[in-house]
Amino acid sequence: MSNNETAALPLQALYELHTAAPAGREGMPAFAAELAKRLAQGRDAEVADFLRDSSSLCQERLHQLPGEHAPWQRDHALWLALARISLPLGQFYGGNSGVPRRSAELTAELTALARAWLDDWGSRTHQPWRLRDGYDLVLRQVFGVLGHEGMSSAEIIGLLRWARELSAKAGIAPGAQYYCHWQHLLHQLPEPELLAMAIEDGGGQLSRDIVQRQLPLQRTRPAGQRWALWRDFFAQFPAVLDQLRLPEPVLIASRWETADAARRDLLAQDLFKALCFASDDDWPHDRVLVERMLQTDAAPLVAWFKQLGHLAINPAVAQRLWDARWRPCCRWLLPACADGCKHESDRAGYAPVAETLLADRPGDMARLAAGPLTHLLPALRVDTLQRLLPQLGKAASSSASKGLRAALAQALSALPVDAPQAAGWLAKPNKNLVLAYRDVLVAHPDPASGSLLSALLSGGLLEVAEQGPVQARLKDLGAAAPVADAARPPAGEAAPAGSDGAGSLAELEAQAASLQRLSPAIAALDQPALLDLLAPLSAQAARALLHLAA
Repeated sequence: MSNNETAALPLQALYELHTAAPAGREGMPAFAAELAKRLAQGRDAEVADFLRDSSSLCQERLHQLPGEHAPWQRDHALWLALARISLPLGQFYGGNSGVPRRSAELTAELTALARAWLDDWGSRTHQPWRLRDGYDLVLRQVFGVLGHEGMSSAEIIGLLRWARELSAKAGIAPGAQYYCHWQHLLHQLPEPELLAMAIEDGGGQLSRDIVQRQLPLQRTRPAGQRWALWRDFFAQFPAVLDQLRLPEPVLIASRWETADAARRDLLAQDLFKALCFASDDDWPHDRVLVERMLQTDAAPLVAWFKQLGHLAINPAVAQRLWDARWRPCCRWLLPACADGCKHESDRAGYAPVAETLLADRPGDMARLAAGPLTHLLPALRVDTLQRLLPQLGKAASSSASKGLRAALAQALSALPVDAPQAAGWLAKPNKNLVLAYRDVLVAHPDPASGSLLSALLSGGLLEVAEQGPVQARLKDLGAAAPVADAARPPAGEAAPAGSDGAGSLAELEAQAASLQRLSPAIAALDQPALLDLLAPLSAQAARALLHLAA
């Protein structure tokens, strides 16, 4: 189609031509170029007729055009021409960086157009759910281009009060949430006047947006001076803090005093978040605030820390908590640091805190669950592992975790092979501890582990099904697997070949020691009362006999 033919088509026909299937939305750039051309030619009435009758889909597509495809977003004169046409129709198309150019004249003209549109809108009869649409057009869009550099405080406050008036006419409740694009206006008011406007608003949306705008400014100040002008405001309107949940220790601590139990649970979450944002310079001030909160009610803080662990803190906060030695928090600090060591990239931060904590509270190691302990072990120094072997034995005895046994085997391979035994691991061993000890010996690189493994086998502490790794390691070391104590004839006596006494017993014990696992077929028969009937066979030999019979 030639340019002359295109220029002669009505805009609606041109829109349908460009956006017909399969082009759809992809045809909008070409249509926008023609629309801008007719604006530049002064064909305002034609553009107004098109926009008045355009579908909501067409308007949405025009709104969503990026700047490179919407010429009016790059040209102030085109933008203003379009605004003069569209705003009286209840439509408004935004600009881009630098467009429109803010000025007193633009603010005055757009304010007049918006007031005229709202007068017309307010005079119509609307369904209740549609009443707000007209006011939202001004609050959400037009306000975004009102205001200019050098605007007086009185003018800005006048526009803000107008916005509050519009929200009331739209049926928005005083404390309800809504959006108004007044950030540029708020940016130009000094702090005392913003505080006065927040008080005048009474804790509504304007108050909340003003407080949000204050946050970057307040954080540039020393911790003890932040929000100094706002303390009375927050005491009068605590709902603002409850809704915004600002990560500011001074505000959280002030709200803590009067908050109910449910609110304190939320404030506890906010406090830990705030501590993660705080700098080292903030800590002396924040520490006093946290101590006061703990004295008032420690339970919500401890409960949140216990629940989230390392997710509630970072290494810097962990170090500060340990330096403070707050008794309610210390109990849960090692589990948090241990979980923080899960990823190798985080170990450098959490491991030093764990090391210093364990030097003062070694008993905390024995209380660690298997998962956190598994994460912590690779991060500990060799001397720390050596010193804490008794506590590690207690932890191993209370867990059947294979992952923990593997982590212990890897970590303790750097210690002398006899270190666990010297630390008393076999003094009163249970099954979990014996298996952990077995895995440590099997994984240890020192060949001297062979004699300890042989002693473990001959001591009868391992079930038949648990002896396979020991036998495999002894084979690698070139050592023969010993016969269990119960299988040996008394000292100085030789078992007669083929007899039904000690020789047969030793033979069965040797077979038992060679089995790697038991058949599930004998599981129902593996009962102490039945095994006792097979005496003088040991329990291992009796199980082997049942296994062979099965």
